[in-house]
This record gives sequence, C-alpha cells and structure tokens, in this order.
Amino acid sequence: MSSSFNQQIEFFNLQPDMETPSTSGNISGTNIHENRTTDCYPTPNITTFDSNKMTLKNSVIKGYHMFKIRPFITSPPTQLIVDREYSNKKDPDACLVWLPTLETFPKSVYDTVTDEKRQLTLSDVAGLPKGHVPKILSNFFSSIMNEGGTITPEVTGEPVPSFPPWPAPIEEGGDVVLPCNYAINHSDIKASFSKLCLLLEKSPEGSAMDLSIETTPKA
Repeated sequence: MSSSFNQQIEFFNLQPDMETPSTSGNISGTNIHENRTTDCYPTPNITTFDSNKMTLKNSVIKGYHMFKIRPFITSPPTQLIVDREYSNKKDPDACLVWLPTLETFPKSVYDTVTDEKRQLTLSDVAGLPKGHVPKILSNFFSSIMNEGGTITPEVTGEPVPSFPPWPAPIEEGGDVVLPCNYAINHSDIKASFSKLCLLLEKSPEGSAMDLSIETTPKA
C-alpha cells in the first residue's frame, strides 16, 4: 500500500467496518469460497434452492464524495434500492443506490438527524441517491433487473476512504465508499449464482467479495 494511500486513511480517520470473507461454506448455505478451483468458483452441488435470494457481502457503494448522504442506521437495517442511472449516456448499465422515499419510514423517525455536521434529517435525504454500484457489477445488476429481479443493498459501516482491492482514494475510481452487502433476488437464482461467480473470479475486486446462498437438501 502506498504512503499516499496511508495518508488518505489517516486524514479521514475512518476504518472500514467489513467482515473478512469466509473461507468455508455457510452452515445454512453455499459459499463461493468453498472448494475454490483455479479456474472459477464451482456451481453449488445441491438439488433444491429454498429461496430466490443470494447475498454478495464485503462490497461497496461508490461515489459517496459526490452525494454525501450518510447512512441512516436502523434496526433492522434500512433496505436501500438499486435502479438504473437513466441520465448516464456514457454507460447504459450504470446503476445508482437510493435511499427509500420518506413514506416508507415510520413518521416517528422523520426528524431523526442523519448528518450531525450538516444537521440533515431523514426528511431532507429520503428518496435521494447515495452512490453508484461498482462498475464491475453494474452490467450484471442491469441484467438481473431486466429479467424482473431486484437488488437490495444494506450499508454495513460508515463512509471510508476506498481500500484495496478497490482503487486508492487518489486513483481514478477511488475516493470515499460505503461498505455494504447486496441481496439479489431472481427467479433463476442458480443460473444467476453461476454467472456472478464467474464475474467475481475474473475481476480483481472479486477477491474481496463473498457470495452465498441459502440452500436446503432435497428430502
């Protein structure tokens, strides 16, 4: 890691709050780091999927420095929204991550302060974009949405300077990110799982992410 990257970390005085990718399969599911081959992640050796959902952990929402919408911490965590960035003429697959609209929250939290420094409340920021989906995921996410699926991000930590294997803050595509997990729903989750496994295997950033799916053996 370069000295300039370390200086950026010290300047922001923030640390990523992310899980270390697992090296073994989940007890209740299948994890792509289990039995990894040299060519690609193996397709799960199972016969029945008990849901249409898989989870991509240890990922990020990029572009926090552009939008500066801090996470709204709730329990359970607020489920964000992924949709296309229709105004992006350079990249038809570009996707934005949005905070849900105000009416989706209880009225009791409308005046909750989400940004102490700027004194912004939930009423000020609800329905606004928080950042971009990483470019390596945007084409896959677009295809999921084209086929009727959904992607639901969940922020897992405070804004942090971009960290390896993502570009350093001073590099193109770097700056500040939001650590997150992406829940992906699709009618053919097995095929989607295999496609995303191959994508992560081919991408340098894929080494940091952890893909898992809930499964149930056939009775």
